[in-house]
Amino acid sequence: MRAQRIAQGFHHVRLTLKEAALAEIAERLTRDAPGIREEDLQGLRTIGFTPQAVTEVLEISAFFSYANRLTIALNVVPDDQFFSGRDLRPA
Repeated sequence: MRAQRIAQGFHHVRLTLKEAALAEIAERLTRDAPGIREEDLQGLRTIGFTPQAVTEVLEISAFFSYANRLTIALNVVPDDQFFSGRDLRPA
C-alpha cells in the first residue's frame, strides 16, 4: 500500500531523507533529464550514496521510464494477474 501511495505522489508520503532524494532524482530524470547537474549527483553522494549507487539509481529510473513509454506507445495492457495483488512468483 505504501508503494502505491508513493507511486501516486511521493511528495505526500513521509519518506526518509534518502528515500526522498531517490524519488526526487527519479522524477527529475523522467521529467527533465538535461536539467540534472553534477551538483545534484553530488548531493546524493553527500547523504551517503556511493557513486555506484547513484549510477544504479539513474539506470533503473531510466529503464522504467523507457519501459513505461514503450508500453504506452504500444498500448500494452497488463493482464489481470498484475492487478490482482497475488504473488506471481513460482511456488
